[in-house]
Amino acid sequence: MSIPSSISFFLTLSGGKILITLS
Repeated sequence: MSIPSSISFFLTLSGGKILITLS
């Protein structure tokens, strides 16, 4: 069960934006 690099990159990018918004 591997995650496509595109989805992984998208999740990392969106996750970073959320962290920056909350901080």
